[in-house]
Amino acid sequence: MAQTLLHGDEDCADAIQEAIMKAYRSIPKLREPAYFRTWMFRILIHESRRIYHNKQEDAPDGRSSRPRGSDRGDGS
Repeated sequence: MAQTLLHGDEDCADAIQEAIMKAYRSIPKLREPAYFRTWMFRILIHESRRIYHNKQEDAPDGRSSRPRGSDRGDGS
């Protein structure tokens, strides 16, 4: 999931680690335990997007360091 958006092993590991920590701290807020997997994936998606957008903002010229279309996850 995180690799589709981030493409870098270090960024993926960061997203996964942050998602696990946020889930751990927020587990009492989970209303329906049967939806844990979906809930966890949503946290991971949000963390991946946060890291991706932060990297976009950190680019020196304000542009992405990735080629256009590389964030789509469809191989193009």
